[in-house]
Amino acid sequence: MKKIIVSAVGSLIILFTSCSIIDIDDIMADAGVGPYVLNGTWVQQDPPVGLNGFKQVFYNGNLERLIDGLPEPIMKGSYYTNKKILTMNITHVHGTFVSSILTPMGAPVGDMVDNWYTKEELENYFLSKSWGSIPMSQFLNLFGESTASYSVSGNKLILTYEHEEIYEDIFYRE
Repeated sequence: MKKIIVSAVGSLIILFTSCSIIDIDDIMADAGVGPYVLNGTWVQQDPPVGLNGFKQVFYNGNLERLIDGLPEPIMKGSYYTNKKILTMNITHVHGTFVSSILTPMGAPVGDMVDNWYTKEELENYFLSKSWGSIPMSQFLNLFGESTASYSVSGNKLILTYEHEEIYEDIFYRE
């Protein structure tokens, strides 16, 4: 009969059996639970029109969103999980993304391309322009929190949103 010695230090549980070390965070990630299971880049299966190659990058509480064809992340913020609920908070939108939408509408936005904007900064930028028909709310709605239940199975992430109706977004680990 083998003896197993268990030692717990913080979230690290070490089992000593024939010189094996097991990290409980690795076990939790493999099981699809715990704070690190989302770490990585996730590509959306069927992105909305105009967001081809939509990706979300989760890393230890930091969140970035990217789309193919733009050199920078389009949004950044933070996230946290609690009992299979994912809360994402977008705090900044990149000017390159805003410009990619506004330029075809005839809005001259060359001065915003290299900048990150908070909600207040973007609102002030819009108010400083006289674009009239450009819907500022469309961009300001990008900011703030969104909540979804989530499940991870292997390389598949399913986010389930419940607003007026229930819908799912499916992502695959890159």
